[in-house]
Amino acid sequence: MNHFASRHSVTGFSLIELMVVVAIVGILASIAYPAYQDSIQKSRRSDAKIALVQAAASEERWFSSNNAYTSNATNIGGVLSPEGYYNVAVVAGTLTYSITATAGTEQAADTNCNTFTITQTGAKTSKDDGAVVSTGCW
Repeated sequence: MNHFASRHSVTGFSLIELMVVVAIVGILASIAYPAYQDSIQKSRRSDAKIALVQAAASEERWFSSNNAYTSNATNIGGVLSPEGYYNVAVVAGTLTYSITATAGTEQAADTNCNTFTITQTGAKTSKDDGAVVSTGCW
């Protein structure tokens, strides 16, 4: 009996099978990654909302002590949102204010809702990258 003549079954994957799997994984990743990025951007919008609501409450406390609103964002919480994804700016008069949170560099890719604003009346607006009022951001 010749030991070299016996047949061994070959197991494993062919190159074609591996290429098909790699192509499928690539297609799934190209779909999943943008959806993941979109979810991250939407979740970071809460950082702007929190910053604005806290700043509005601080602005009202400032008014109760000083009989005027302040234009200095440092007086009402600072120039950055709590997580740092948005820049906060205040425009105030004696009886009015407008607080705006604008997307910073890490959130700049969120072109649908990159600017949020709240006023002394509680009016909330948001704008996209082209300064057009966006709906569904708040």
